[in-house]
Amino acid sequence: MSQHAFILILGCLFIGICCSPKSNFSNQTIPVAKTIRDSTNIQTINFPREWVGNWEGNLSVYNAKGKTQVIQMGLNISPSDSIGTYNWTILYGQDSMQQIRNYLLKTIDESVGHYLIDEKNGILLDAFFIHNELKSIFDVMGNTLIVSYKLEKKNILFMVEVFPSKEIRTSGDTIINSLEIPKVKSYQHTTKQLAHLQKKYLVE
Repeated sequence: MSQHAFILILGCLFIGICCSPKSNFSNQTIPVAKTIRDSTNIQTINFPREWVGNWEGNLSVYNAKGKTQVIQMGLNISPSDSIGTYNWTILYGQDSMQQIRNYLLKTIDESVGHYLIDEKNGILLDAFFIHNELKSIFDVMGNTLIVSYKLEKKNILFMVEVFPSKEIRTSGDTIINSLEIPKVKSYQHTTKQLAHLQKKYLVE
């Protein structure tokens, strides 16, 4: 991913932790694979087949001061010649300033919602489909990005949330009244991108 492309897609990760005096976090295990499998079993959308089409809208970029930029965005999804692989093309801007990202969406394990976005430049981004939403989380150039695509009614909600990979605060990691409190790291949410993409229908 080029530095220019990275800057273009830069746009919080909030972790809620609930505990009771009877809980012991160090002994708890979260069944990640089972959680994903249970979620995909109740999907109502045939992904990615029912997402095929050309989608477009405006991408708004926000920081703590408010909206900083608006650019035109497109997402074109179509089957490829390979089974389980779809063309996943992202377009930013328009006319001579348009940037086109010709990616591939590959199926790794549909039963657990595991897919792969191949940027065709050596970068491979694992993504997971849960509750009608495809999400990838990755680190690049000292920042962590959460990128999601969610089908809502007739729109695809595209969102990018950015925060530095280095935490700004570490708390917890202590014992209070015999309760072992886990270490918690918090991060600065710096940028958010948001676009409501509508399906483009060709007029005959």
